Amino acid sequence: MKHATKVAVTGAGGFLGGHVCRALLESGYSVTGIVRSGSDRKLRSDLVGNAEMRDADLMNLSAVSKAVSNADVVIHTAALVSIETGEKNPAADVNLLGTRNVIEACKTNRVSKLIHVSSVHAYEPIRGTHLNRDSTVAANSQFPYNRGKGRAHQEVLRAISENHFSGSVICPSGLIGPFDDRPSIVGAMLLDIANRKIPMLISEGFWWTDIRDVAEAATRAVSVETNGNVYFTVGDIGYLNEAGYLFLCDR
Repeated sequence: MKHATKVAVTGAGGFLGGHVCRALLESGYSVTGIVRSGSDRKLRSDLVGNAEMRDADLMNLSAVSKAVSNADVVIHTAALVSIETGEKNPAADVNLLGTRNVIEACKTNRVSKLIHVSSVHAYEPIRGTHLNRDSTVAANSQFPYNRGKGRAHQEVLRAISENHFSGSVICPSGLIGPFDDRPSIVGAMLLDIANRKIPMLISEGFWWTDIRDVAEAATRAVSVETNGNVYFTVGDIGYLNEAGYLFLCDR
């Protein structure tokens, strides 16, 4: 999509959403940042005045539909992140139902493209093989976050395959980078490691993603002609070129 100029970003007050808004503005797009009604997370100071801000609770379809009106493209970054198990954990419902409402709002407003930020945790853990688009989705995971993200991931790809809009899915791993001032779950863990508050670590590997690279990938996906592509932004992060390929490079 070469001529899309109006981009709406859900979760704009969050760690990732703020970076996505910033990258879009730097690329010359008109940006609407959507934040949850009643949330104390607002646009960062450098974005205020440069991006329009709209309030909407993703669990309210009419509010979401109103918030994305007039958008050419929607980038869905909003999610409830959790590492807890248990049926009372709301992450599965929030991440799935919120995404369903974004999908329906895009249909109603005839949005041309939806870029959904999923997660590597939307897939089941793997050993001895490569993670790819056709790996097993964590739709039945015991972890509510993984389960909700996995099912939302599937529904976005289904809507794209049914030609309701074009789009792509981006799967980052643990997000690290500047402006993580809350901090996030991952940021808090890294601080605990640095401050020697964690007495031991399991001898395992883990993918990390620089949050600025995810924002750059999402921004590039606005103009790249994709239709159901899944991009994994992990490790030495990749960038989407005009042909839709993901190139790995060091920051």
